[in-house]
Amino acid sequence: MRTHRAKSSKRVLIVGPTPSFKPSYGPWVSRRSGLMFYCFGYRLANGFVRNGHFVLTMNDRDSRKMMLGSSRLGAWHANRHLLLLANELQPDLLLLHHSDLIAPDTVLRVKEMLPDCRVAVVYYDDLFHPGSAQRFRRFLTGADFGFATTGGRTLAQFADGCPVAFIPNPVDLSIDNASAFCVPHKSADVFCAIGINSATNRWDLVDRLTLLKPNLRYALYGRDKKSRLLGDAYYRAIKQSKVGLNLNRRDGDLYASDRMAQYLGNGLLLATPRRSGFEAYFDDDEMIFFDDVTELGEKIEWAIGDDRRWRRMAERARSKATRTMGADLVAEFIMRMAFGEDAPQEWQFSSEIFGPEDMNVVSLPASPAAAFTAPDNLPAAVAAK
Repeated sequence: MRTHRAKSSKRVLIVGPTPSFKPSYGPWVSRRSGLMFYCFGYRLANGFVRNGHFVLTMNDRDSRKMMLGSSRLGAWHANRHLLLLANELQPDLLLLHHSDLIAPDTVLRVKEMLPDCRVAVVYYDDLFHPGSAQRFRRFLTGADFGFATTGGRTLAQFADGCPVAFIPNPVDLSIDNASAFCVPHKSADVFCAIGINSATNRWDLVDRLTLLKPNLRYALYGRDKKSRLLGDAYYRAIKQSKVGLNLNRRDGDLYASDRMAQYLGNGLLLATPRRSGFEAYFDDDEMIFFDDVTELGEKIEWAIGDDRRWRRMAERARSKATRTMGADLVAEFIMRMAFGEDAPQEWQFSSEIFGPEDMNVVSLPASPAAAFTAPDNLPAAVAAK
């Protein structure tokens, strides 16, 4: 058995989507795979590397591309490939994020091969929807620790299988380098880039804001596919704006999409609903918090009414976000939790770490993990797609 490496330097195998994961196959990937250079996976890998660890990444979606879009054959290839990589690399930490093609039995086989290897799961979609909850619970099968960008009571309900903890979407200044608060001349006051979701119409609030405050200049993207912004065009638009609207499908329990980190890190003044919970971590001179569209409109006008005011607020927020939500700190927290150590002294979210004692009697969706079989056979749930 391999002796455990020094605590200060570990090998990390990260399995999950990278910027080229859409679509499943075809020439589009090679032409446009840089459009999501700011994605979660890159931020996390950067944090581990800057902390002194070696990182190897595996995109399970690549196996589906190799199999011309077949989920059945792609799952077969991805699971076998993970076993091969784990055997060759002998990682200290296996980190899985949204690795849908990887079967729980494969993770258990990695742990059988490498008893000293710790397994961490990271989930960065919201956990409010039953489908997301089931997906996260399946990923937790065989894990030593689970991490999610949803916290609070919602996250505590998943602590029956292993401990779980909230992590914020990480800010990474090697990626988030727009520094919007330093740009002298702006073409927009309010920036918003969100998609359309049938369950929650976030554009309703945006539309009401434009009617309430028609004199503000708006840069709005994502209402349809033609107006979506990706890649450097997205960052250029951020750079030309002042206030960024952080609107999620649902607020509460500290959930926020990765646009929160992108807006904060790139120097926009963030406007976020008060019920998100981030008012406990940021002050009124760092962010705009609001309960309704009227309060939102008034606070935006107040903030940008003095050009120095909004710039100072945005700069303070980015400075705090870098200290409390930085990719290096998030990666260090994940590493420490996975290996049973104390959280870093700088960690501000220690109240969002949950074990079995934190659960209460709330009904949970049934875990679909039983539908999966060993990777030498095909994962049944994936093969059925």
